[in-house]
Amino acid sequence: MGLWGNTDVDESRPKWTLDNLAYRANIYATEAGWVYRHADGYEEVLACVRGLSTDLSWANIVQFEIIGDVSVTAETVTVDVVFNETVTVVEGDGITLTVNDGTQDIVLEVDIDNSSANNLRFTKTGLTLVADRILTVPKSGQHVVLDNGASIKDPQALTVSLNCSAMATAVTATVIA
Repeated sequence: MGLWGNTDVDESRPKWTLDNLAYRANIYATEAGWVYRHADGYEEVLACVRGLSTDLSWANIVQFEIIGDVSVTAETVTVDVVFNETVTVVEGDGITLTVNDGTQDIVLEVDIDNSSANNLRFTKTGLTLVADRILTVPKSGQHVVLDNGASIKDPQALTVSLNCSAMATAVTATVIA
């Protein structure tokens, strides 16, 4: 088995990054191959695979990441949805992600200004959170929802798959006091 591949399964991403989810969240497919996006925006090609983003068909969700601490005092929940390719919000403003704290659904709205090439950031502020509840994303069978004509596209202008890949697992965080 090679160290990387050119299919839309998550295992095709460079293998040496499997243990570091924060690093892995910045790796995505382009036409040049698998690239790593540095904090300054510079894209470093890790593995040259000509036409990679075309080979992948369309972008898939590969990872969810709860950003920062979820606390009663912060009253904010922020989640990054990471894709295996670059994505662009083409139209509409009705893109949401629903998380659950065990007793209620919390609907987060897309934050385009704080999203990056291969991830969409979702945020909700002004929340009343209860300490020691477990916040879960994604809940069973859930994915990103598009309303009001919203559309997310990949570099080939294909509509992004909003289903989770096999590698995208539920992420949890305990609400702290």
